[in-house]
Amino acid sequence: MADAAVRPGMEGGQYKPLTDHEMQRIHETAIKLLETVGLAQAIPTCVDAMTAKGCWINEHGRLCIPRALVEDTLASCARNFVLHARDPKHDMQPSGNKVYFGTAGAAVHIVEPETRSYRESLLVDLYDAGRIVDNCEHIHFYQRPVTARDMITGHDLDINTMYACLAGTEKHVGTSMVEPGHVSSSRVGSAAPRPTAVGYRAVVSTSATSGSSMTSGWSRCTHCTCQRSVTSASRAPSPRSSTSVPRRASMASMSSRRVRRAMV
Repeated sequence: MADAAVRPGMEGGQYKPLTDHEMQRIHETAIKLLETVGLAQAIPTCVDAMTAKGCWINEHGRLCIPRALVEDTLASCARNFVLHARDPKHDMQPSGNKVYFGTAGAAVHIVEPETRSYRESLLVDLYDAGRIVDNCEHIHFYQRPVTARDMITGHDLDINTMYACLAGTEKHVGTSMVEPGHVSSSRVGSAAPRPTAVGYRAVVSTSATSGSSMTSGWSRCTHCTCQRSVTSASRAPSPRSSTSVPRRASMASMSSRRVRRAMV
């Protein structure tokens, strides 16, 4: 890996299509829009959390965020931390101008290569995609790329998404959670010293002045008050055979043996 032309954590920042002044103008405009135009259709929990920090609802019913809160939040973001993988050789340290490549998205359909037709994405597709990522040296982390449409409830979706991703790769895993409480129920066994997966929506910002990267992970994309990590203390099973997860079957309700049988 050390001799590869492209390596995880290589220094970026060489390509600069915008000047520092132009980036600062974008930054200032974004802050102005947040403070004067605001956000529409903010959910009640978000409104409660944000207004407690100094935000307000304007005459148009939009949630406005003051400049001071934005600047204080950016200043307090973590800048030096490790995103652990199940295998330590895949650990990442996304600080400064380091660059890592990974998957992302929440596609609800997938293409069958044999028939060239679309179908709903299933839990087993998450596992298959994870196996691909695990074998691609230039993909450094696995953010769940599809949504398991064969899950019945939000709890089923969260728990089984995490399981399928961790079963598919030993690289760092990221996903999102329907409810914050599902983060705790995603833990397997006792808390591990190395949190190998994070339930979040990643928000990455680059400072126009310092160029340092800042990442904030939330357990629910509509909540801005809690940051939680999901740990796994057990090793996931080996790659599955051609057996697929049954349509509309909840893996969370199966015994551990049946879960293992469905995934391997």
